[in-house]
Amino acid sequence: MFYTDGRRVVEVLYDHMDDLNHPLCFVYGQRCSCNCDNRFYDCLKNSTDAAADTIGYIFFNMLGRECFTSQYPDRCVRKILFLCVEHDFNKEKAKVMRFIKGRKY
Repeated sequence: MFYTDGRRVVEVLYDHMDDLNHPLCFVYGQRCSCNCDNRFYDCLKNSTDAAADTIGYIFFNMLGRECFTSQYPDRCVRKILFLCVEHDFNKEKAKVMRFIKGRKY
């Protein structure tokens, strides 16, 4: 399958990965960085090729993927009884790796 500029899907993936240890950027098991997934998503959405929509639907919707990102840990800033009702990021601690549910196409 090709995009309008003639590049194959794998080449498009390769061009848009930032945490690249493998051509498809699978660094943490079968998960890509969220930046990588977002760039690939935008690339597919901006394509005029009909194959891009099929690939996007399969990759983002059918596979039910998660992506990883580096964020500061959460901390509770307001509780009601034992339930935390407001969170923010604790920037006093080191960033941690988080897995986030992927977006839908």
